[in-house]
Amino acid sequence: MLGDLIERRAERYILKHIREIQEMNATQRKLIARLIPSIEQALALIEPMAEELSTMQQEEQEKFDNLSDGLRQSERGQKIEEGANQLQECADKVQEAVDGLNEVASILGSIE
Repeated sequence: MLGDLIERRAERYILKHIREIQEMNATQRKLIARLIPSIEQALALIEPMAEELSTMQQEEQEKFDNLSDGLRQSERGQKIEEGANQLQECADKVQEAVDGLNEVASILGSIE
C-alpha cells in the first residue's frame, strides 16, 4: 500500500515536471523562431560588407602588385601593401561573423 502511494506520487511528480518542460520548450521554440529572422537581417547587412571589403582589398593588392619594385619599397608602396593587408584582415573577420551567424541560424533552424 505504501509502495503504491509512493509510486502514484512519483508518477504525478514526474508528469507535472514533464508538462513544465514541454511548456518551457514551447516557449523556447517561440523565442528561437523570433531569433532566426533577426539573424537573417544581420546577415543581410553584413554579407555585403564582407564582399565590399574583399573587393577593396583586391583593388589595393592589385595597385601594389602593379607598382615597380622601386615603388613597392617606397613609403607609398608600403602604405598600399599595409592597407591591403588590413583590408584582408577586416574582410576575414567579417566573413567569420557571416559564417558564424549562418551556423547559428542553421543550428537554431534544426531546433524549431
